[in-house]
Amino acid sequence: MKRKVGTYLMAFAVAAGLCGCGAKAKPEVSLIVKVPTMGMNCVSNSNIVSCQDFMNYAAEKFVAVYEAADVSMRIEVFDYVDENEAILGAYGTEDAVDILYEGYFNMAAYISEGHVVPLDDIITDEIRGDISESAWAQSMKNGKTYMMPYLSMQNILIYNRRLFMECGLERFLPDELEIQNWTIEEWEIILDTLAEKLPDGSYPMMMYGVNNQGDTHIMSLIRAFGSGIFDEDGNFDFESEEAVRGLEWIQGGVRRGWYPPHPENIELADNQQLFENGLLGIYLFNNANFMLYDDIETDYGYVNFPGNAGQIMMLAEFSANEVNVVDFMNNSPNWQGSENSVRNVFWPNIHKLLMGKTTPKECAADLNRDCNAAIHVKTSFHE
Repeated sequence: MKRKVGTYLMAFAVAAGLCGCGAKAKPEVSLIVKVPTMGMNCVSNSNIVSCQDFMNYAAEKFVAVYEAADVSMRIEVFDYVDENEAILGAYGTEDAVDILYEGYFNMAAYISEGHVVPLDDIITDEIRGDISESAWAQSMKNGKTYMMPYLSMQNILIYNRRLFMECGLERFLPDELEIQNWTIEEWEIILDTLAEKLPDGSYPMMMYGVNNQGDTHIMSLIRAFGSGIFDEDGNFDFESEEAVRGLEWIQGGVRRGWYPPHPENIELADNQQLFENGLLGIYLFNNANFMLYDDIETDYGYVNFPGNAGQIMMLAEFSANEVNVVDFMNNSPNWQGSENSVRNVFWPNIHKLLMGKTTPKECAADLNRDCNAAIHVKTSFHE
């Protein structure tokens, strides 16, 4: 059976741990690297436009300089919708992945299921010092580091400046490019004004509830009034006063016209299409899709999710916004993938909340029951 290694960019150094040293004849090592279909904006090399391009480039450079073994690397690309088959379905076969370029969603589950080995022996002080501690914390479990956090995406919100100006909201537009923070009161002024003044067919802000896509952004909205959504023991706590207020705020937006009609019946992609067509005021954004929009510095503004305090400047480097980053997964096992995973039991409760079939307090109790049942699964870590 192939040795299974899950990590990020710097994982190519893992080959050193697979081959051994000292033999006169170099051993031959073959590694399978799997990456998702994803665009990449590489400011230092315009020829790199996808994760596959990057991995091909990195593999070529690594193979050329590594001396302890003759290493060959096979780069395979999978669509996110086919990840279960590409990763889980290949375990125990000749196509099993050695190195995986992946985000935090499924990696947490792979780690908890014992499919990933820790990488602390290859992480130098220089490497660790080049990355924020908050990113490392999300990559660790039981004191060991299982991921190199180079696919960490910091999610914020993007808004259409033209729609804001047409609705008389110029006072909320910054003079310089920055990631803003609005108080809850300012959020409500903005959303109510957009709801009142936008023309028919245009809407203030994204909302959706027909499947699990974008559900972690809903969790970010639940945090608006100060909830951490986890207790000290790592269990979900949606029944705290702050979390219930967040659920009330989300449900109240339906009545106040903040979202597209019947958001419980639309998905994240529907909202994206509205925003790209100039029909949605506020949408999701992160440092991975920085170049997807034209005139990024003039036509759009940027703001943190509701509830963050302070004024953090500069969009050019998302590291300046690090203080506002939260780990919404809390290294929880069974985050997604199985039928009873957190992601598969979370969204039906939000669907009912948006429909008005449950009250915020009822929704909070249901979320606690279902999501905590999902994370209380058997785990097995590689030591």
